[in-house]
Amino acid sequence: MEDRFKEWETPEIIEGELTKWNWMVQGKKGLKLGKKTDIGAFTYINARNGVEVGDNVEIGSHCSIYSISTIDNKQGEVTLNKNCKIGSHSIVMPGVTIGENSIVGACSFVNSDIPPNVLAYGVPAKIIKPINKKEKKLCIVHCIDTEGPLYESLEATFQRIKSIFSINLFPNLENLEKLREKKIPLEGQEEEIARFLKKDLFNYCSNWEQIKLMLDTITSNPFRNKLKDSFGNSWIYNWFCLDHAGFTGENPRKRDLGFHKVFDFYKNYLEKNTEKDIIQWHFHPLSIKKDAHRCGVNYFNAPILTEILARKIIDRKWFPSAFRPGFHTERPDSNWFLEQWIPFDYANQSTSQKLEQPDLSNGKFGDWRKAPKEWKVYHPSIEDYQKEGFCKRWIARCLNINSRLRQISQEDVIEAFERANSGIPTLLSFTNHDFRNMEKDTEIIMNLIKEVSEKFPEVKFEFCNAVDAFRKTIGIKEFKNPGFQAKFIKKEENFQEIEITCQNEIFGVQPFFAIKTNKGEYLWQNLDFIDKNKWGFTFNFDTIFLEECEKIGIAANSPDGTTEVLNIDLGNFQEDRKIYNLS
Repeated sequence: MEDRFKEWETPEIIEGELTKWNWMVQGKKGLKLGKKTDIGAFTYINARNGVEVGDNVEIGSHCSIYSISTIDNKQGEVTLNKNCKIGSHSIVMPGVTIGENSIVGACSFVNSDIPPNVLAYGVPAKIIKPINKKEKKLCIVHCIDTEGPLYESLEATFQRIKSIFSINLFPNLENLEKLREKKIPLEGQEEEIARFLKKDLFNYCSNWEQIKLMLDTITSNPFRNKLKDSFGNSWIYNWFCLDHAGFTGENPRKRDLGFHKVFDFYKNYLEKNTEKDIIQWHFHPLSIKKDAHRCGVNYFNAPILTEILARKIIDRKWFPSAFRPGFHTERPDSNWFLEQWIPFDYANQSTSQKLEQPDLSNGKFGDWRKAPKEWKVYHPSIEDYQKEGFCKRWIARCLNINSRLRQISQEDVIEAFERANSGIPTLLSFTNHDFRNMEKDTEIIMNLIKEVSEKFPEVKFEFCNAVDAFRKTIGIKEFKNPGFQAKFIKKEENFQEIEITCQNEIFGVQPFFAIKTNKGEYLWQNLDFIDKNKWGFTFNFDTIFLEECEKIGIAANSPDGTTEVLNIDLGNFQEDRKIYNLS
């Protein structure tokens, strides 16, 4: 019902005439009709003494709802509480109340009250059994595209205005304020440019010290406790960390280039300050020019993609199970890549909002126009990541906080709570960047959630990390790590193999196999498929000799998001194993 009535509107009712859907009301002034109701054809409602139909009520065809009976002169208001269902060809007599979530079977005669959460049917209708009340659960995930400091000069701001809007103005503060106040005639672009230049979007953290000061505020207990969830838990952040690696061109925004820079800062900070938050993975495809301030959409245009993960496995003994796409962009190549290793993806930015700014049209800023617009998680199609299909990975909807596009609204939050209120486990997620001061953004979304949650007292909302939220939404309750075993087999001189087995099922078709050479190179290699949960790699003339390698790393997720990383030092063949998200 949630999907069918996404665009539901209050029907036009004319006294004593069939509606567009062929049902009729007499005494229409006495009818109170809730939202997203479904009334079947040839149903008759006599509302002269009052009929109240709650939200999400379903009434089958050929039903009769009477607030007055001319046979025995019985009169009284009829109340059909929210989420109840009346089967076709049933009759509801005056003064009857049908409780929330209850179901009345077809061809029933209801002449007395039906309590909430029961199944009733018959002539007259009798209670048959209780209905197990569905849990109304909402997982809430705050994703941060974690990229470290960002600097933008006044000249660079005006260069962006010129690049996006074809407006060439002298770069000074006076012109900047005039643009924000829409005081410069721009042939109809005044509103778009003013939105582009919102002051909130320019509150940059331009160095690590500013980011630390921001973190000291927003990760403090008083700030996290500004809003507690239904279970008394405080706010959780999920830090999706980016490596500014592979950029060989310009870096005018003074990004902190290099491997692990952002990851290490946040890992060290979180270890000292909190155990609530987790780190996951964020990746920006390289642009054609490989400048650090430009965005790209191709994942397979450089080996930096696999090198970043190989370094995370070997240098940091870590591997992601959840992902946030840079530039909000996925394409067929990223869909195929993620399907091999990463089960959980916070990417879908489908929205009904119009994207009118030139640099955002036609799906340039991440194409999600065909993806689900409701708060559901889905398996994408291997051919089109926007459509539901048979991939094993999951995609969740994730809108922006306080942004110039795809900004989460109160209506979006209401829709998430409505979905949860109907008994469907729901995941509500949103994102912003750490290079802007996050204090105001976080307060905005906290206030939205607080205001909406008060309208849905039965919905239990919970602040979650990015892995647990998927697990709870899709109903995963058992967690198992892959259980790697690695064995070296020397078949002959300069011809050795490693056999890798897994005790439990893994996500994807093979583990991620990383090699660090004696020269300091980090490589990813496909494995040979030997048997179920068994793979191999041969070190020889055609690949690389074992004595040329310093370390190897093996990583994989289980389908439930439990991560295992196994490193082997080839100097002494000592193993180092790490497991994440097991509980």
